[in-house]
Amino acid sequence: MLEAAARHVCGKSRNSRSSAIRTETQNFEARLPTNVRRLQEELRSAEFRFGQQIAVKIPRPGKSDRLILVAPLRDRIIHRAILIVLQGRPDMGIPGVPLVQKALEFPFSVGGIEGIDKGIALVAESLRAGATYYANADIKDFFPHIPRRRVLDSLLSATKDDQLVELIDTALAIHIKNANDLTKEDLVRLPGDSAGVPQGSALSMLFGNLALQDFDRLMQGRGIRCVRYVDDFILLGASETKVKAAFKSARTSLTAMGLTTYEPGDGSGKASAGKTAMGFTFLGCQINGSLIAPGSAARAALLADVDDLLKEGCRNISKTLRSSGARERISGATEALQKVSRTVKGWGEAFAFCNSDIIRQHLDSEIDERIDRFQRWVTQKSNGLDVDQRMRALGVTRLKDLKQKQLTLSDRALTRS
Repeated sequence: MLEAAARHVCGKSRNSRSSAIRTETQNFEARLPTNVRRLQEELRSAEFRFGQQIAVKIPRPGKSDRLILVAPLRDRIIHRAILIVLQGRPDMGIPGVPLVQKALEFPFSVGGIEGIDKGIALVAESLRAGATYYANADIKDFFPHIPRRRVLDSLLSATKDDQLVELIDTALAIHIKNANDLTKEDLVRLPGDSAGVPQGSALSMLFGNLALQDFDRLMQGRGIRCVRYVDDFILLGASETKVKAAFKSARTSLTAMGLTTYEPGDGSGKASAGKTAMGFTFLGCQINGSLIAPGSAARAALLADVDDLLKEGCRNISKTLRSSGARERISGATEALQKVSRTVKGWGEAFAFCNSDIIRQHLDSEIDERIDRFQRWVTQKSNGLDVDQRMRALGVTRLKDLKQKQLTLSDRALTRS
């Protein structure tokens, strides 16, 4: 089970934008069986210790930065293994915890269980069934205020396993390596002693779903459909009166757990209400009847990512051309374009369920213009260079740049009799 967790985490970390994470992953995978056995031994002997997290700010257009805590690779593997134990893996003979499975089986809570497309599909189904009014909102600062202690107590009651719950509690503790880089506002958004879980942990969404599973069930029925994706929820119904009453009930229920929501008309842009026929945004998608398109914020974020990657490519090419070239890592246009391609593909696959061809064509044109400008810059930068430097600017490895290896005998040969 621990090996399955390790392979899952390493698979996701291999293509990280962070060179430190990629290197950490490569080093772990190079001796994966040995490293997994070491983790097993440390857990059995109670010698395993969780490390410090790196706080990373993720910019969001029009919103405050998202604060993600990135734990060391070994810690993330343990987080994933705990998730397997709690959720279950029948193919591995792991039954899971009934309390957790009950939360996972509830069809109208999709975050951390299924993708955004499943949430949008539920909304589309409600529209087809006659929902004419909606109200949606974000839960304010959800992860820092999840009632962690209450969830841990419910897990202890369900599992009767003190050691497991203590391990989970320790896994969610906050120990930030770069705390000096954070502002007072950042520190306020971090989990406290009894509430909150770190964003970035594999356990965070599960804790959110466990905390809100009673809320999810309470908000269904009486002519109302509630769809929730982590901290975003939408109420749909055929009556404005019923939807408004349901939203009031939702606020009351959340307040009882120490949580609050944004409200339609509060100026935050994180809550809205109205007639479904007028169109609305949910989970980053603009929904107008049967037409579903990526929302303006999601489109702007994609183009901003492309811009950042191409700017990074320009910086790397300039650095490569300033270097001596020989035996130094080549980072050129090819690598920059590959990163752009992976980013566009990932974004496109995330919104593949959207059916607005016009939006896709417009985004392709916007990206085309950016690529054309980048290629013109590379051509201009390469003018007058010799063939070696031109190839390096493109990101093509020169054989002469590779470090020559010396012939050495293997350890087996050195110890032969």
